[in-house]
Amino acid sequence: MEPQMSKSLEHPDPQSRNVDELSQVQSVTRSSPATQFDLGRLHAAVLQVECDFAQPDNNLNKMEAFDPIVDILLGYNSFSDDTEVFHDMVAALNLLVERLPDKHPRKAALYDRYGHALLEHLQQHPSCSKASRNPLDDTITMYHRCVELTPEGNSFLIDRLRNLANALGDRFVRDGDSKDLDDTIITYRRCLELTSGEDLITADLLCTLGDNLEGRFDYLSRERDLEDALTSYRRAIMLTPDKHTEKPKRLKRLANILRHRFDCSGEVHNLDEAIILIRRAVTIFPHGHAEMPDVLANFAGMLETRYAIYGDKSDMADACILLMQAAEQPATPPLTKFSYALRVAERLECHPELEGCSPLFHVYECIAKAYPQAQIAWLGKNVIERLRDLSILPFPASGAAAAAIASENLARAVEWLEEGRNIFWGQVFRLRNAADELRECHRDFADRLATLSRQLESVSMEYSGSISFFEKSEEHPGIPRIRRGEPNQDVGFRLAVEYEALLQQIRTFDGFERFLKPRPYAELIAAATGGPIVVVNLHKRCSNCDALVLLPNAVGIMHIPLPHFSYARAEQCRKALQTLLTHTGLRQRASIPVSSVRSHSSMENILAILWRSVAQPIWSVLQNVLQPLSAKNLVHITWCLTGPLAFLPLHAAGIYNNKVNQVSLMDHVVSSYTPSIEALLRSRSHSLSSEYQRQSVLAVAQPYALPQAPIPSTLQEVRLIRDYFPDGITLENDQGTVDAVLDAMVHHSWVHLACHGVQHPEDPTQSSLALDNGKSLKLSQIMSLSLKNAELVFLSACQTATENETVPDEAVHLVAGMLIAGFRSVVGTMWSIGDRDAPVVADAFYSTLRQDIEAGGNVRVAYALHESVKQLRMRVGDREFLKWVPFVHFGQ
Repeated sequence: MEPQMSKSLEHPDPQSRNVDELSQVQSVTRSSPATQFDLGRLHAAVLQVECDFAQPDNNLNKMEAFDPIVDILLGYNSFSDDTEVFHDMVAALNLLVERLPDKHPRKAALYDRYGHALLEHLQQHPSCSKASRNPLDDTITMYHRCVELTPEGNSFLIDRLRNLANALGDRFVRDGDSKDLDDTIITYRRCLELTSGEDLITADLLCTLGDNLEGRFDYLSRERDLEDALTSYRRAIMLTPDKHTEKPKRLKRLANILRHRFDCSGEVHNLDEAIILIRRAVTIFPHGHAEMPDVLANFAGMLETRYAIYGDKSDMADACILLMQAAEQPATPPLTKFSYALRVAERLECHPELEGCSPLFHVYECIAKAYPQAQIAWLGKNVIERLRDLSILPFPASGAAAAAIASENLARAVEWLEEGRNIFWGQVFRLRNAADELRECHRDFADRLATLSRQLESVSMEYSGSISFFEKSEEHPGIPRIRRGEPNQDVGFRLAVEYEALLQQIRTFDGFERFLKPRPYAELIAAATGGPIVVVNLHKRCSNCDALVLLPNAVGIMHIPLPHFSYARAEQCRKALQTLLTHTGLRQRASIPVSSVRSHSSMENILAILWRSVAQPIWSVLQNVLQPLSAKNLVHITWCLTGPLAFLPLHAAGIYNNKVNQVSLMDHVVSSYTPSIEALLRSRSHSLSSEYQRQSVLAVAQPYALPQAPIPSTLQEVRLIRDYFPDGITLENDQGTVDAVLDAMVHHSWVHLACHGVQHPEDPTQSSLALDNGKSLKLSQIMSLSLKNAELVFLSACQTATENETVPDEAVHLVAGMLIAGFRSVVGTMWSIGDRDAPVVADAFYSTLRQDIEAGGNVRVAYALHESVKQLRMRVGDREFLKWVPFVHFGQ
């Protein structure tokens, strides 16, 4: 029942009646703060008291009138952000307090309470700081008046001065006006004048003064301020008992100020003293203290600085030990833990003689555990933000793998490499397919997971400018959509938290303990059943590299050291290739052939290096293990490459400038690539529906897609395909609209796209193929389809398999995206191809596939591409590398 506030108040004195009404309004409002009626009555009551006190016959000493008003004002903070009403109440209260005589014993206290109310409102409603009248300015005014009215010797004066100083400091942070900082320091010094000079209050004030003095030094570069800050902290430490909880904190602050002075002056004695002090702080901090990670890291940083001066390796060794201790503290947040451990790894790799202080393998175990907990590239962020995170803070997979290999833990090396190469696409795949595995045992949870996955991916893609992967999917039509008007970042955060909580619950079920976690080696090895997988690891701080070979039906992993190849050498080759492609204009498919002696020589050198340093050492070992059945059945190897090697055409490695001793990897091996072992595992586990056993090919040709260069031979290309596979749809020119292509893709297991391709490194789901009328077929649109029977897509376009330099450890190109979309095999190009060369490759490729089908055997896409490239190579000549080398196969 709604309270009847006015009827129960019957005082002969109007002022007393209004005071009582204020009290009742206060009580009602606090019991039901959401009602606008009560807020309105509260506001009216405050204004009425103001009117009453404006009467000349008022007794201004009736202090009971003020307490309810301030109480209401304080309570108002907790349930309203109505700045207008709040300011009206503030104005009313200001007039009331000002009418009290300055000598009134409670006037200063009222200003103090008033200041607190304003400050609390500002803290609870930060948006009001943007209003024309900022509560912080009023707070400072009230605190000034409070101090002015507090007589010397009053026991409250120090606290009131501190309130004023804190508010002035807040305003300096807000506005950057150095006068506020000067006034802050003056006020704290006045506080110190009022203390005994020998107690803990003095020590506390000295520390606060020291902090502000150091801040002013940073702002104005007055050397005297830094000296005074040091003096303040030295005196504070002398006044602080050894067993006091603030002692280690003050030692740490004094050490940091000394380190600051060293940084400014270069005088090493400051650094030496800082190290002595912070070492002492570490010894007296309680175990598990929340500040311990920061103290240990600061200590380590000081030792590293001294190592750079004196070169004493014991300083660097101690720094590594301290950083690992900081990383392993219970209070260390995951991202900080990752950062500390990564610093240790970098130091130990640069100083291998120090590894005894902290084994590198153990350091990377700490990194691998912290990385997923640190929420780098978290699902609550959109696609562009996640890729940005991966470019800034990638999982150091290559370093971790190198450490594991050095420790002879090859299985862990494979797992860590896989984790680093499967973050972004792994997230995409799991969101699209996570519920399938769960549905058989826990249908309700599978439906909930599918709902969250669809909503989370929808928000992520919508915010980054893409369409949702699920926008056209009809698998779960009943799942609700996210409203477009919502603030997607907040929605994404909420959905990601809910998604992770659901995963934790699912992982408590029997058999689902590792649900959606990175696959262990015992599961990854199944990908090698279709042929050996060779993982080549390059690490920036290693002078060599390693190959890890996963063999079919093998118990262990074969390790092949590559002592004559390194990250640095691979980077040199990558830059040489990029320069070559830039000079020859191979950035888009062209109708004019490109050839030059210079390009021959440059590519010859790159391919020779790849042969001598990588391919030949690996093949010399594997040829004794893997014997081809015949000359027509070469060994099929799938390469999983890392770092700058992933930008290089390893499949074409060889010596081509000596006819007598000419050798090519292609003469011995059929090569495929995979962005990750898990991607290959998914590809090889996919089986076709019987409905699609009779192959039909969707062929799309866009010879004149503006504003791209004309590629007229695409028409010849798709018509050649019809000679071998008459079943299927051909879409040429204006027939190839986005909707027509998407609709046809659902009904064809094989797709051939002869058109320009455009990579989108900031958001790979926006990578696209150019269609008619300037329209683009985006990868996100393809991924929105339910391609359960997709087998092969041939991207006869430009640079569809080009790696992204900003995310070097993960393949985020168009070909990798097609694998995630559901295709088992993808043919793409490392750079732009010649318009006249594409029909030659297509003719031989589909001819070989037709022969496989008619022979009743398996369709072997990698072998078909190998044969078609071989024919192009014979036609144009071995040294026309830019024509026959770019064709690559990914997947099964």
